[in-house]
Order: sequence, then C-alpha cells, then structure tokens
Amino acid sequence: MKAKILRLNVQPEGGGRFRDDTSSVWATAREISEMLPDGLNPDDQPNYVKIVSLNPLSRFTLYAKIDSLNQDAHDADGTIFVPRKMMDPTWTYDQGMKVEVSYVDIAELPHAETVTVSLNPDDTIFWGEGEEKSAKGLFLAKTGVAYLAQRTLVKPTTKDSVMGKVSGIFPRPADRSVAYRVDWDTNLVFQGLPKNKDAAIDFSKIGGLDSVISRLREIVQIPTSRPDLLHRFGDKPSRGVILYGPPGNGKTLIARAVAQAMGAAFVQLDLFEVLSKYVGMSERNIKDKFDEAIAAAKNGIGILFIDELDALAVSRDGENVEQHQRNVVNTLLRLMDGVNSNQRIFFIGATNRLDAIDPALRRPGRFDHEFEVPLPDLYGRMDILQKYVHVEKQELFDGSMDKHALRTLAELTSGFSGADISMLYHESVMHAIRRNSSFGTDGKFQLNTDVEAIKLSYDDFLAAVKEITPTQMRGEQIVTGDVAWDDIVGLDRQKELLEDTHIRFIGLIDSEKLPGRPSCANLLMLGRRGSGKRTLVRAFAQKFGYELLSIDCLALDALPLTEAMQEIHRVVAKCRQTAPSVLFVQNMENCRNSDVLAHKLVNELSSLGRLQKVLSILAAEDGTMLPACIRGYKAFESEISLELDEEQVLDGMKTMFPEFDCADTNITGKTIGQAIRDFKENMIVQRKGLPQGGVKC
Repeated sequence: MKAKILRLNVQPEGGGRFRDDTSSVWATAREISEMLPDGLNPDDQPNYVKIVSLNPLSRFTLYAKIDSLNQDAHDADGTIFVPRKMMDPTWTYDQGMKVEVSYVDIAELPHAETVTVSLNPDDTIFWGEGEEKSAKGLFLAKTGVAYLAQRTLVKPTTKDSVMGKVSGIFPRPADRSVAYRVDWDTNLVFQGLPKNKDAAIDFSKIGGLDSVISRLREIVQIPTSRPDLLHRFGDKPSRGVILYGPPGNGKTLIARAVAQAMGAAFVQLDLFEVLSKYVGMSERNIKDKFDEAIAAAKNGIGILFIDELDALAVSRDGENVEQHQRNVVNTLLRLMDGVNSNQRIFFIGATNRLDAIDPALRRPGRFDHEFEVPLPDLYGRMDILQKYVHVEKQELFDGSMDKHALRTLAELTSGFSGADISMLYHESVMHAIRRNSSFGTDGKFQLNTDVEAIKLSYDDFLAAVKEITPTQMRGEQIVTGDVAWDDIVGLDRQKELLEDTHIRFIGLIDSEKLPGRPSCANLLMLGRRGSGKRTLVRAFAQKFGYELLSIDCLALDALPLTEAMQEIHRVVAKCRQTAPSVLFVQNMENCRNSDVLAHKLVNELSSLGRLQKVLSILAAEDGTMLPACIRGYKAFESEISLELDEEQVLDGMKTMFPEFDCADTNITGKTIGQAIRDFKENMIVQRKGLPQGGVKC
C-alpha cells in the first residue's frame, strides 16, 4: 500500500472551493492515482484513505473518502484538502503541516455491527420518522468507514445537514484509531432525536385529495424552492392559505404531509395550548408559538398550522363576542403582519366554519388563498378504500373482495368522509372478529377458529356500512327509504319523469358549457296527502345514490325568523358538503313566513353554482298556496303531479295485491297511499275477526 507525505490544508466552513454538504477530502487526480494500488481505477469505485498526523505535538488519525479536484487545480499537488468540520476541535493543526496518507481497502476492515452517532438535540428538534429513516439510508449508502470520535455529516432528504459524531461502535475497538466497515447490514443508531417524533406521512397513503395537495404544494413550494421565478416579475410569495371543509376530511393530514415533503419545520397552534383564563396569557401564548415557528425556520422553511381557526379568530362584529376574543384576533393580525418574507414562514389555517372567521384575516397578505377540502367523490372514495383494502392480500380478504366489490362500496358510501371510511374498515375488521369469536359463560373472550383463518368478506363491509352514520349526518334528521324504488306502484309515469330528471341533471352538471344551475335542479312535486311524495323521494334518493336531507317549514315557523333563515343556510350548506344530495322541502304553504322563507330558499339554491350536485324537491299539497317567487327562473321551474284518477289507483292496487277486489275496498276519491292502507287494514280485520268500522267495505 502506497503512502505519501502531503501538506494538510484545512478549508474554513462556508468558504473555499468545496461543497459544504460533503464529508470527503480532496486531492489532485495525479496524487490519488499514486496512492491507489496498481491497476485500480479511481473512477471505478469510492476510494478511502487514512490520514495520520506526523506532528509529535498533535497526533491524530482520520479516515475519509477521497475525491479529485478539478483539472485546473495544478497548484494543489502535494496537498490534501480537508473540510474544517471534519477536524475535531481538540486537535492542534497548522496549515501546511505534514501528514501521511495511505490507501484503505475497506473490504479488509472489520465489519461494524452497530454504529451509534450522537446528534445535537437542537438540530433535530423538528425531525420526524421520515427524517430519521432517510438520514439512516443516506448514511449507510455514502459512509463506508466509521471510527470512534469521527465527525460526519448526517443529511435527511427533507432537511439541512447536521453534524454528528460517532460515539460508539460494536464490536468495541481496542484502539480509537481502528476503522470499521459500514454497509447495509450495519445497525445505525441516532442519539439526540426528539422523543415524540411526528409520524412520517407519505402522499401515496393519502387518498382522494390529489387536487388539493397539488395546489397547496404549488403555492408553498415554488416560492421557497425557486424564489427567482417570482423575483423576475417583481412578485411576492403567498403568506397563507385556509383549508375549509367538513371535519374528518384530512385538512390537518394535508398540512403535515406538505410540510413533510418540503422538509419544513411544522409548528401547530392548538386552542388548548394558547387559550387561558388569565388576562393577557392567551396573547402571550400565541406570540410564543410564532416565535417558535420563526426559530424553527432559521435554517429552512417554517409552517405554522392553526387548527380550528374559526374558534381562535372569531368575527369581531358578532353580538356575543367578548373583549378577550377581540384581543386574541388583534394579536393574531399583528403577529402575522410582523412576519417578513425573509423569515420564510407560511401560515395554514383549518376550519369547517369559514364564515365564522374574522374578515380581516381573509385577505391577501394574510391568508391569501382559501381551498375547499370537500367530501370525497366516487373516485376519491374508491381511492381511499384501495389504501385500506389490498384485495391482492389473500391472507386477509376472501374471494368476495375484489375491484368490483370496492366499486360497490364506494357507491354505497356517498357522503362519507375520509375518517368515516377509515371507521368503515375498522368496523369491518371488528365484524369479522365477532363472526369468529364468542364470550364464554365465564365472560372470557375466545376465538372459535385460528387467527390465520379470519378473513374480511364483502358481507363484513356491508354490515359496517349499515352501522356507521357519516360524520356530516350526525345530529341531522336522517331520512331513509322504507319502500324500494321497484316496489312503488301506481306512479310509473312519475318514476319515469324522476329518472329522466336525474339523467338530465347529471349530464348538465358535467357539461363545461352550462352557464349556471340547470333548470331541472329544482323540482316542484304536487299531490294530496297520501299521494306518495315522501315515499317516492326517499326511494329515488336511495335508488340513485343521493344523500337525503330535509327542511320542514312548519318547524322553522316555530323559530325566530333570523334563526329560521340561518337554519336554511346551514342545511343547504350541508347538502353542498354531502353532494350528491337531495334537499326535500315540505309544508312551505302552511307556514306564516312562507314569503320570506321562500326567498331565502331560492337565494341559497341559486348560490350553489352549476357544479354542485344538489337536487332540491319542494313538496306541496296545493300549489296555489305557495308564494309567487317559488316558481319561475332560477326557482322551481320543473313540476311533477302525483294526482291519480281512480283507474290509475285501481291498476296500482292490482299490481301490488293480485287478490285485490274493488268490491271489497272502496277507492273512490282516495289517493294511492290511502287505498293501500285501507286494503291492508281490511285484510287484518277480516283475518282476526275484528269489528268493522272506520273503513267502508
């Protein structure tokens, strides 16, 4: 093995002609060729050298990978360049001191089973699982040699490099100058990492939110990674964005994923951490969070995430807003304005009540953008289901679970949020466990089969769907169909009209040329009590996959007018969130404030826009009693009558009851619902021998 006495030239940090993110030493190509054994090409593989000080007053040994200088570095012959950060601060060295450099064949070095690297906790305070994993991978891939007290750069893919020191090697070396070989079989341990590391979030594991993630990454990542693009046009980067939408849709998950992908420090401002009963403490806690975000962003980008923004920054114009709430909003505004562009802080707020946020925050320079995170559509639900249900894993799922089954489940889970679908999977697992287990008489849980024999089936998922109430529908009056679409008789013409309305509505919604909301989106359904309005609407929603929400105007009539109008706004907004949905409005003609409520309803429906898949159906017994504004342009332009003549009622009864005889049940002047009830009641009376009465037979 060749050796040569060279001059040591220690390069200052941040200076010289070498990169700051390297742990290599440097020499000319000619010097490297002379060090290597005969026949070894320096370009074929990484080459390592051992550097030993010949100064009797300062003896040290270091090992490093050696790289060649540029071709024009002809003045560097006889010199080896070492980055200052690789030199131990306790070593004494002079520029130009003599060292012995020899080639190291790492294949002949003993193998390091475990290497422990100590890191400064202040440098890794914002590391998560993703940073730890990527840093270990890069260390094992690029570090071929390790020895005690070695100073080495540790670089996660998403954050800046930090300096580490090898504090332990197993098997323990007898001499500190002994080097060990490091490869993928080496167990690498980092000391100094935070105890509560954030879990790594992979974009590939987030389903149904691709468009929102893409837009958010553009706004956050482009100005930070390529500031020259905006600088060229004299533009400034965005300061913040509000993510709004129903709870359980992944707003917090998106913010964390974006920060993770960018290598940004993620600081979360939670209400329970900042709000205090003591005067001035809430404002101070908010300032401390801002200071934490600014400090975290000194070496990169910082994202300050404010969850439940509507509770922290309530509108100051509200009647019931107290002075301390106004002070909190004022503090938040002042701190956001005090962050300059050089500090590279980006604000992300999350809320499910966008209108409750103070308007001063919703302007350029603070929260520049507002992105809706909607409930996942059919394809989004399919994407989320595929993240949980890997049908190719036959050890977990039986033959009934395939792509077609997932498609059916995606159709059945209309109105489910991402969290609801996660709950669906959990309930399916629990259902499968219940199928294969029991509780003994002593109360102990016992499996009735082997664990490996338990598999999820399609029936488990169907049972779970029936047990779960979507988050958006909790607290709402859930309207479900009690009669299947195909079992409804006597209303064949009306069913055909509703089917045509559905096809026309969906086709127009998907057209980019539509200027506004389709004319068939608002449907007026007229018919006497018992004509089947509720039954038909419920069966229609169940048949075509609509969520069904209702407004009873008689119930609104009991509320103060302001609250009644707010309730209409809330239910229409809920319909927008759970789309595709049907809004079923009834008893409009029977309330005293019908004119005001009708105007409010029409205005709310007009504000939905052309892309919202919300179909509204107004049911009334007498159309002449409805307010004039309920009909016409941008109101209820389509109309279906459920009035049937006696012949149509008779045909429907014979279809439903082949044994029906009009001589036994009088249908004169009756609706189809009344005729069905009377016939069933008459059959029970005759079978049980009950007294006749109430029904003419």
